[in-house]
Amino acid sequence: MISLLALGVAASTGLFLRASEAWHSAQQQATRAEATAAFLRDIMINADPRESGAGHDASLRDALTQATKRIEARFAADPAMEASVRLTAGEIYTGLQDFPTAVLHHRRAALLLAHMLGESHPRTLEARYRLGEALSNASLYDEAGEVLEAADGDAGARLDEDDALGLAAARAHGRFELLQAKSETATDHYEEALRRLARVAPDDARNFHALSLDLAQGYVRIGRQEEAVVLLEKLQEEARFADAGVSDARRATAKLHYGAALLHSGRLEKAESVLAEALPALAAAFGPESTQLAEGRGVLGNLYAASGRWAEAAPLIAHVRETTCASLGLEHLNCLMAGGNEGVILVQLGKAMEAIPRLTAARDAFDRLMGPASPGVHVLNYYLAQALLDMGDGGAAAPIVEGLDPALLAAGSPGDEWSVRLDALRGWAMILNGEPEKGRRLIEAALAQMKGAAMQSWIIDPFRRVLSSENL
Repeated sequence: MISLLALGVAASTGLFLRASEAWHSAQQQATRAEATAAFLRDIMINADPRESGAGHDASLRDALTQATKRIEARFAADPAMEASVRLTAGEIYTGLQDFPTAVLHHRRAALLLAHMLGESHPRTLEARYRLGEALSNASLYDEAGEVLEAADGDAGARLDEDDALGLAAARAHGRFELLQAKSETATDHYEEALRRLARVAPDDARNFHALSLDLAQGYVRIGRQEEAVVLLEKLQEEARFADAGVSDARRATAKLHYGAALLHSGRLEKAESVLAEALPALAAAFGPESTQLAEGRGVLGNLYAASGRWAEAAPLIAHVRETTCASLGLEHLNCLMAGGNEGVILVQLGKAMEAIPRLTAARDAFDRLMGPASPGVHVLNYYLAQALLDMGDGGAAAPIVEGLDPALLAAGSPGDEWSVRLDALRGWAMILNGEPEKGRRLIEAALAQMKGAAMQSWIIDPFRRVLSSENL
């Protein structure tokens, strides 16, 4: 009886302790939620033009700046609350695409949590993964890689055991790889993130929406166009995601990516129709001068380019480059991509002299950021070689052509026609470099394959012109 009583007391004590721990955990979560709510109230008050110091044209960014100035003083005695609010501020700045400022807040949050809880505490590790993601968004890839590698090391086996932690890790690694155009590994990470999410929070439509957007980008880049289209079609359920709290901005972004996936799958008419809906939605959600709207115009410009409508594409892509580079900086991946796209269009418009410096700058930056074997480097080198050939510089073009890989070209610009296009480009270089007969035969054979595959005229026409000029 005594032993049974002792067991009963022990069980009761254990239940009491677990209940007490749960109560304290709930109290901590409630306190963190209240601190975050207070911070968000500060933002809204600062955005109200009726409030002192707000001004008649107060913006969310201005209000956020004013609110974040008070974080350290307000939570000086409560570092746990400061960390929670810093994480919220970092996410808001990410949404505003102010990535350097987002990094500052995520860095501070990770530092505070590490000091309080230790480097290996789950909350600290999740904050470190979010810091790695923020660094990737800011194109600080070397530091991002170091942060993620260190977090993985401290997490150890818990990455397999703790789905919430595994989700944070997979998401951060996916972003790190995706932004460096390492699309195969990025796709693996995002698929893992969605599997973890299904176990941790199967009804979390907001995170499902965000992760699916990034996964779809990976699918597009590695040629899995149909999977991207199917995934993005699911995100077009406006009522479902609006009811779940997915913002107008995120839903507009999903529509843009759906249009882009349709473009990459070759459904140009449907893509143009979807983009016609996406652009006004992006303008309403982000503003007429936003980088998000610029990205949308860039997709439309790429659609025009894919249709051979180069004159329509040129002003759109030029505007995208100016807007994106002014907002994100000259070394940001999106700025570099816009400059490279503009160079490609200039080649097609017969403006090789203008195209060469843009293509060279973009190629060199991609090489520096992602290495010579990245798909972006190969695509840019293809059009750089074409521009050099247009200028009659076969000597400079030939080694570039010989270094091109059809598989990497297809990864950077989906399609299965790259081998024959390379043959034609190689033949053009031979003609300029003293092997006209051999070069002509190579181009003629390539043109026959291009016609048989019903390739678009803008791909074929440059090589037709080369043969025509040879026959004059």
